[in-house]
Amino acid sequence: MRSGVIGGLVALLLAACAGGGQSLDQTSQQIAQKAEVARPYREVALPGARVGEAANGLTMVLSARVDRQTGKVQTFLRADLVYVAAGRRDYDSVRDAAGGQLKSERLGGNQRCQPGQTCTYDEAWLIELPEPALRQAKSTGYRLKLFARSGPEIEIGIPGPQITSLFERIDAGSAPATAQAQRSPAR
Repeated sequence: MRSGVIGGLVALLLAACAGGGQSLDQTSQQIAQKAEVARPYREVALPGARVGEAANGLTMVLSARVDRQTGKVQTFLRADLVYVAAGRRDYDSVRDAAGGQLKSERLGGNQRCQPGQTCTYDEAWLIELPEPALRQAKSTGYRLKLFARSGPEIEIGIPGPQITSLFERIDAGSAPATAQAQRSPAR
């Protein structure tokens, strides 16, 4: 099915380019709209939040996927780590504040080294957060830790206002069509 969607999008792009009547910007907007409708889920994401310095820091992106048919919500945190060290830390597990294991996937990593100096490493993680626990943490925030094979663990705190903002966006998009139409001004 995925190749069919991609093929359809490529065909739409080629047709638009051949027609010459539309700008490339209009065509790309149409492609984005078609791709959004073809997904089995609706995605909601907050802008990234940066913590720390350029050489030793963390960028966090809080997001969710809402199944279009069932309404089931999955919440995620993408954590992009950058650190300067003598060796790679190899983060390999993530736990919540109570010590429970969280599902996570390492998305990749790089290293940049100058001869005779320490290296700059980056590692990217996608961590699935339990939706009920995240909803309960709106006022207090949500805490988790990344554990490394060698080196210190990293404690991550997701502030309550960020969690509230995410669920406001999720719940606003899940409202019945009539309620959304009442909120939207007529064009």
